[in-house]
Amino acid sequence: MKYLIPCWLEFTANVNLEKNFAPFTPVSTHLVDSLRYWAEHCPDEPAYYLTDGEQQKIKLTYQQLDRQARAIAVQLESLNLRGERALLLYPPGLDYVAGLMGCLYAGTIAVPAYPPRRNRNMERIQAISDDAIAKAALTVHEVLDRMDSSSLDSAPHLKDLNWIATNRLSLDEADRWEMPDIGSDDLAVLQYTSGSTGQPKGVMLSHKNIMHNVGLITHAFDSYREMIALSWLPSYHDMGLIGGFCKPLFCGRPSVLMSPMAFLQKPLRWLRAITEFEATIAGGPNFAYELCLQKIHPEDMEGLDLSKWKVAFNGAEPVRADTLNSFTERFAPIGFRQETHYPCYGMAESTLIVTGSVKADVPKICVFNGRELDSHHIVPVSADDPSARSLVGCGRVLPDEDVVIVDPIDYVRLPDDRVGEIWVSSPSVAQGYWRQSEATQQTFHAKLSDSMQGGPYLRTGDLGFLHEGHLFVTGRLKDLIIVRGVNRYPQDIERSVERASERLQAGAVGAFAVDVDGQERLIVVSEVERKRRKDWSDVIENIRRSVALEHELSPDGIVLVRFGSIPKTSSGKIQRHACRDCFLNDGLQVVAQWFAWDLASKKTELTELEGEAASRGAALPDAQQIQSGAGLVWSASDPCYYFDPPVVRESGNPVKGTVGDRSVAVFTRPDFLALSSDEAVMASASDAMQQFGMSGFRSADTSLHRDARTALADFVGMESAWLCGGFATALTGIASRLITSEDVVLVPRESPELAQWASNASSACHTFSCRDLVTLDKTLSEFGTTYRQKWIFVEGVPGFEGCPVDLPGLLAIKRKHDARLVLDQSFTVGTMGPHGRGLAEHYDLDPRDIDVLAGTTGFALGTAGGYVAGSTDLIRRLSGADIFARDGMSAPQAAALSTILRLLEDEPMRIARAQSRARLFLQMARQRRLDTGISKSSLVLLLDVPEGKSAVSIAQELLQQGVEVEPLEISSGTKNTGRLRFFVTSVHTESDVRRAVTATAEALGQAVPLRGAASRNGRSGKVSTRSPS
Repeated sequence: MKYLIPCWLEFTANVNLEKNFAPFTPVSTHLVDSLRYWAEHCPDEPAYYLTDGEQQKIKLTYQQLDRQARAIAVQLESLNLRGERALLLYPPGLDYVAGLMGCLYAGTIAVPAYPPRRNRNMERIQAISDDAIAKAALTVHEVLDRMDSSSLDSAPHLKDLNWIATNRLSLDEADRWEMPDIGSDDLAVLQYTSGSTGQPKGVMLSHKNIMHNVGLITHAFDSYREMIALSWLPSYHDMGLIGGFCKPLFCGRPSVLMSPMAFLQKPLRWLRAITEFEATIAGGPNFAYELCLQKIHPEDMEGLDLSKWKVAFNGAEPVRADTLNSFTERFAPIGFRQETHYPCYGMAESTLIVTGSVKADVPKICVFNGRELDSHHIVPVSADDPSARSLVGCGRVLPDEDVVIVDPIDYVRLPDDRVGEIWVSSPSVAQGYWRQSEATQQTFHAKLSDSMQGGPYLRTGDLGFLHEGHLFVTGRLKDLIIVRGVNRYPQDIERSVERASERLQAGAVGAFAVDVDGQERLIVVSEVERKRRKDWSDVIENIRRSVALEHELSPDGIVLVRFGSIPKTSSGKIQRHACRDCFLNDGLQVVAQWFAWDLASKKTELTELEGEAASRGAALPDAQQIQSGAGLVWSASDPCYYFDPPVVRESGNPVKGTVGDRSVAVFTRPDFLALSSDEAVMASASDAMQQFGMSGFRSADTSLHRDARTALADFVGMESAWLCGGFATALTGIASRLITSEDVVLVPRESPELAQWASNASSACHTFSCRDLVTLDKTLSEFGTTYRQKWIFVEGVPGFEGCPVDLPGLLAIKRKHDARLVLDQSFTVGTMGPHGRGLAEHYDLDPRDIDVLAGTTGFALGTAGGYVAGSTDLIRRLSGADIFARDGMSAPQAAALSTILRLLEDEPMRIARAQSRARLFLQMARQRRLDTGISKSSLVLLLDVPEGKSAVSIAQELLQQGVEVEPLEISSGTKNTGRLRFFVTSVHTESDVRRAVTATAEALGQAVPLRGAASRNGRSGKVSTRSPS
């Protein structure tokens, strides 16, 4: 057998790879010669394994693969398919490898694509086939047996292909094969961008492109003969095709293949396979490592050994610093090392890899000023800087490549530490897009305007910068969506959405990706018809089903917006970037919305809610004076008196502060949606203050009050509402106008402030446990007709438990005994339910089934005051209470409340963001085995302190770590219980949450044991409750 002499200079001019292959000297011409070489020199050695990570283990040797490839090639040659295109429609397995090599052995251009499945819409496959002008489709007989004539009704062009079941071909035909004349510039593969349907783009990869890139990967990974690769990545994905199939074959080392579904269903299988085969090279997109963190627990790791894993490559989507660090922390006990992480950058247009690290180095993680980074300015900062944003470097530029950062407007090369578009020149860069000359010219033949040297360049459409020799990717200039390592074109998804429902506006759909909690998420925004309707769930479900069916990628968020509100160009085209910015900045005019991360976390929904009412802040200059005068400044039961020195609040940011020279993340301010410092809120309060002054009595019934009452009633779902000076005033008004001495009031023991108020009422008073509705039911039955009316008072989230009451159960008991239910929504309005409308929305109940809603406006609603809401008749009776005349809500507070309610309607992402941060907090706390009690579904998180430890001491320790939290010492008989209370808000960052949980876990392990009652400066550390007086 005759081969070309190995000449590494043909594809890696600055790299000598001979040391990587010793004692062998394989060829570098094309993969056909590679397989023939290894089949001759190592015929019985395994080329590929197939495993499921459990019991399955199938081997394919070089000799077997060579024979199968030759038999397939003979069949293709008999159909005169040399130079033509053949679809590879295989399920995951070894048959795909044989089909791919069979095409190359025949001089046929291979076109990897999604395999057809039962009931799958075949239009995507037809779109690729039509664009490629395919002549044949290679698959296995099991796929063909499942298909009948009706399977192709939606894609009739596919019926014209030559369908070949390659696993049914006779291997005896292999002896008739003749080596074709293969040139280095001949096309080997059309790599279609993942899932594009409307106008698919086939990346033209020549044999030279492939061989050059697998050489670069070999150099970058420092692959030697003892290394073994393992891949679960799809064969139609560039990372799976080049990294999982081509590179191992070039190196003559086995590759262990696993079905993507096997990994996704149970990520533990991946690590088991790495252990069993002692794999040294394995990886995937960032989400794969996150999935392992989510699904693999310490008790699952018995028997795992990751010490042989040398290269854990991470690419195809943004690489997250938190993911790398968490993965190392989790799996270090079984041999994984931080330096095993291998962040890299590449794409199908460059065959695969562009940049990568030195194998033995730890990942390059740098911290920059996030605000400056958004403006494309590179300003390094310390990790504890309030603006800190961590970025992971994607490695250095590899040999034989020219990677430049370019101004995308004037095509001028930019210096290091400047953000611009990433351009690449390399022998690995593909020949262009198949049959798309204009797109090829624009993307693959770019030239610098300030230099005649270099190029032509591939315009990647990605934004990034070079810093200390490493490439950092910051975003995308183009609209290509990359989610979970898969590329999708937005126009294709938008087309599917438009067809999903007649209630959606054609040409008014935007699809884009955003970062949510460290993961890329697919968001769809669509205008709806002008008609008003309350329920859009069917439209949302149709969108989800349509996108998932046609693109194999489910939307993570769907936002329906008002007609005519999506940003468009003057020519009527969707401005996707502007639409994305509106989504991120709460600028969409939302009609209805759905988010997958809300539903996926129902079993672990954060957190818990309760706390004290805010005391009024002292008068401060300028903007803070307006806040204080309108009751907009928060000063909860301030924990600062426990600590020395006190926390200095950062102006304009309610959750940031400093102690000395240390930055502090503040979790003691229950301004859950940061509305008290909103500019629009302060402006409306200021205008009202100048017009009406601050007196609640003098301005008790202005147009501002009427507007605010209407807005509040609409928001909470009641017929009418009345405003007052505070929650205690609301309770007093209810008692004076609705309850008589012939009534009985039942209050939960878990709500000491309600119990205290009820004990002073003129009616009879009984207590019950809101966690024991059976006893409540029995008590009401025993009352019979003793009392004129039975009143049940409950907090939406009682006392210090942080768990919502069983509202459906309470309503059932209320109806059974003809009782009246008064629900305190102080901590549920603005925080619970998809739109923040409170406990009824949280349980998907009609709020009008509740007799009276009451509460303070001083938490999520961001302005001091109180309210009562109910039927029109009830509010008419209540409005005449003397206490309301004496202690009404001031005009500035009413103006602020109206503005706040409008902001909640227009900017629902405030609520979604706060709920998301709270869920992350609870999830992390439980992962760290912190005691979260029964906390769920609110924005206040209570962590129980282990017995014998002091909550105050732990809070002091946390402050030293840059986290301010409120310590609670609760006395119950002879037993003291300590808790730490965290108010989680919409302006806390993911970094704040992670910092708080990590610091708390460390502090609980180092806390000083409790020795008597904690006190400081004469003040008791015991909890103070919200008083109705």
